[in-house]
Amino acid sequence: MRRALYTPLLSLFMPGLGQLFNRQLGKGALLVMATTVLFLVTLGVFFYQFNQAVLFLSQNPVPGDQVAALQRRLWEQGTGWLLATGLIYLGLVIYAVLDAWRAGRRLDQAGEVS
Repeated sequence: MRRALYTPLLSLFMPGLGQLFNRQLGKGALLVMATTVLFLVTLGVFFYQFNQAVLFLSQNPVPGDQVAALQRRLWEQGTGWLLATGLIYLGLVIYAVLDAWRAGRRLDQAGEVS
């Protein structure tokens, strides 16, 4: 019952780690890579959006609080991309946790020692 407990926790921390612990190397590597790519894409889009907002405010100065103006501009640019990447990440986590639990349970029942 050890793998059925540990591997979902590992996958909750980072999707794919539970699969790697269960010796599902291909699936684990794919999930880790997908999570990493999703993180990098999210980070890249965020920096692009932030840069666009700062450039807009530098060309169109707003009197008053600059931080509040930056927040407003970022909100006006849209946050749908953030919701989309968050939902994709949530889907990856749910899949990885359930898959790691099922595989860990199967390995525990087969009597394989970790």
